[in-house]
Order: sequence, then structure tokens, then C-alpha cells
Amino acid sequence: MKFRFKFNSQTYSITFDDINDELTIFELKNQIKKRFLSLRKSNFHLSLNGINTLDEDKTMLEYNLLSRDTIHILNEINNESISSLSLDQPLTLDEVRDHHKYPLLMHRLMEYSHPQDDFDFIVLAIHELMLESGFQMDTENDYDLTIAKKSSTFYVIRYRHKLCEEERIRCSLAIMKTDSLVTIDGVVNSISQACGKLSFNIANYLYTQKEVTNNEI
Repeated sequence: MKFRFKFNSQTYSITFDDINDELTIFELKNQIKKRFLSLRKSNFHLSLNGINTLDEDKTMLEYNLLSRDTIHILNEINNESISSLSLDQPLTLDEVRDHHKYPLLMHRLMEYSHPQDDFDFIVLAIHELMLESGFQMDTENDYDLTIAKKSSTFYVIRYRHKLCEEERIRCSLAIMKTDSLVTIDGVVNSISQACGKLSFNIANYLYTQKEVTNNEI
């Protein structure tokens, strides 16, 4: 479900993949805190009209909350710490709509990887898309790309996927800068039994010529 959250004059569009209309307003607030870390220690309320607060014991269904509805985040009266609150950045690159903002994940990547030039930032953006897609680096720290940096113009990043925990390395990306161009070469391991969730039998989706002829008859 996708909602627009409004705080003061700012509006944020956020998609939740793991919620449904049976959640209580209290549970929805907990989901919001996961996206906006600066709200975790703040006491706030939700509202549909910016005035009346929602009862935290009621469900989203009882308030007829639908995808793409606008939900207001209200600070408590006389709580200055919330009134001066600055919401954190959207979680994914796709949700960024303001050129002054960037995802929290990108902030962590910069903190650990220490990008030095435009090429490094491009690699970080590519790496973030891989992480958002469920891939993980074949190291203990998904945010540190210094180990993958072979030179100032060349990265080799090795990944595994969350659906393929039994197989250590699923793919590798070789990212190279040549003059003003960036080239990406990808190598994917053959799908094994451990990764059956990612495979499909093409025969289940195609008619053979013989079957087509029989159907026409």
C-alpha cells in the first residue's frame, strides 16, 4: 500500500509492502517509525484532515484508509522537539522526489565507502539498487565498497540473493570507467537447486507447434 504523509509543509510518498487494512493505527505508526528514524523517539499522532487525530486502537479498515490516501503527522501540543522535526529521507531511490534529499541507505553507503568522485557515486547508486532488489554483498558489511574498489576506475562487486541463502555467490558486477563512459559487465551463476524459487520451466508458458495444430483442429 502506498500513502502520502504530510508533515508541516512537506509531503512524502511511501510504499509499504508488508501492511494490510487489518493493522491498527498504533501498528501503522510503528511502520512509519521504521521509515522515518527521527520519529522513533517522538510521540506523534496521525490524522486524515490535519486536525482530528486517529484512535490508535482502531484499524485502518475502520477508518477506510485506502492506498494513496494522505495521512497527516501531527506533533503533540507544546512539544518543541517534534515541531522542529526534520523527517528522514525516503527508503528507496524510486521514492526520492526532492533533489535536496537522498535515501538513508545512500547516506550509510557514503559513510562506509567514502566516495571521492562522480564515478564512485555512480557505483554507490548502482549498488543501492542491487540492495533494494534483495541482493547482499558477499562480505559482512553491505555498505563498505572499499573492498570492491580495485582501482580509481574499476570495481568488482560480488553478490548473493536473499532467496538463495544456500548458494554463496549468485552474481558479480564489474564496473569500469573509460574516459567519460561507465561500463557494467555482469556474470550470473547457473541456477542451482538451492535457487529453485528463481527458476521457471519455459515449457509451462509456451505451446509447441504440435499442440497449436491439435488445438486448431
